Amino acid sequence: MFGRRDKTRVILDWFTISYRDIWTAVGILALLVIAALAIWYYLFYESPPQAQALEAIRQAERSLNKATQAAGGSANLRSGLSRAREELSQAQELYRRNLYDQAMSRALVSGRISEEIALQAEGTPHVATVMEPYGSVEVKRAHSPRWISAREDTPLYVGDYVRTGPDSAAWVRYLNGTIQEMGPRMVTVIEDYSQTHVDLTVPQGDTTLETAENTVTRIHMPQADTRVEGRDRVHLTVDTEKGTSEVASAEGRTTLEKDGREERIGPNEGRVADQAGVRSFLWLPSPQLVDPPDGRVFSVREPAKEKIPLKWSEVPGAAKYIVEIMEAGRGGQRTSQGLGLTSVDLETPPFGNYLWRVTTQDKEGRSSFPSERRRFRVRDARQDPGAPPRLVVKRFPDRFGPKVFLEGQTEPSAVLTYSVNGERERTAQVNQDGAFKEVVTLTRIGKNEIVVRAQSPTGAESTERIPVDYEGP
Repeated sequence: MFGRRDKTRVILDWFTISYRDIWTAVGILALLVIAALAIWYYLFYESPPQAQALEAIRQAERSLNKATQAAGGSANLRSGLSRAREELSQAQELYRRNLYDQAMSRALVSGRISEEIALQAEGTPHVATVMEPYGSVEVKRAHSPRWISAREDTPLYVGDYVRTGPDSAAWVRYLNGTIQEMGPRMVTVIEDYSQTHVDLTVPQGDTTLETAENTVTRIHMPQADTRVEGRDRVHLTVDTEKGTSEVASAEGRTTLEKDGREERIGPNEGRVADQAGVRSFLWLPSPQLVDPPDGRVFSVREPAKEKIPLKWSEVPGAAKYIVEIMEAGRGGQRTSQGLGLTSVDLETPPFGNYLWRVTTQDKEGRSSFPSERRRFRVRDARQDPGAPPRLVVKRFPDRFGPKVFLEGQTEPSAVLTYSVNGERERTAQVNQDGAFKEVVTLTRIGKNEIVVRAQSPTGAESTERIPVDYEGP
């Protein structure tokens, strides 16, 4: 017979837990979880200002050590190293005073100086410089993971990335004379460079290139490549959402390359490339600025209550004109507005120096090349502008037609304009010695009046009115 199995003995040790103890334990556990999440967020998700400043200082120290080793005992780089050390020292002092944002800013400046010194010490020549940056404009050096803020005259090297943020822009001047204007949210990569060629990659955004004579410029875009031979004005747009790469040419020296095929782009024409192929379009010409003349000074008492008239020429086919006002100087801001007319009474901006230009836009929203840029200044009329500029005008009527030759002298720094019978005011060229010569055409038979005006940089004016009788041919 099988033996009988003993019953398993179960030993229970009872103890009592109150509801208060349970809730206390739950509360402690919840606090521990919250604290752990806070520490994780603090350390890993969003670096606090203190941690960001400390990392910037450490990176600046590494960059300075590298620059010091690369420079050796070079006297040419000594002043740059001193400035980098001074900026780093100020960053460290600000960090000790718990001014973390200011400390990080100083550390970034020190690191930027050190990186540029290291490149110079290694014999790497710069190929371009940043001009007129405003908003968020950043540069990333080749083989570096960091983006640094670009300032006026920041040097650029082969392999550098340049990018702009929203409502931001910059100009890039290459040493061979090519000039690039970068619009908002735009990225450019300098792939290669020499005095006769520039090789760029444009993965996104809008940019305009004014290429130099006797050069070849290649631009690589996601859907196509572009080759520009010689002097041309080229506009490129890469729309990552639509998957299109667009190029337009003003002079007709540009070629689109896609899938082994080439298409020459004529003057004021463009091409759009996507996965489906290539389409052509007409490119509207730029408007011509009419008034005010370049360099005009407006003397106003209350800017908020006075207007500045701006005028430009009509462009057939234009659906809208974009007027752009830029504050002159470093870091100037831009404002723009779309208009269906060829003039606008601009609300007077605060006292200062400004630039303005106009761009044409067609019914599809495609913008033309911008017009030339003109300057104007707004000054306080309550301040004394000083003595008016000297102005001496001579006239020599032409017997064989409605021509009047104006010749005279004014100050070299003056803005000289003339008008006939109150019509469009035109700018006259003033030589370095202040001399000028202009040919003026009379607009009516009988009595005419030519008004010549010279305006100093402070707004003081001298005016000569010249009556001329014209009997007709």
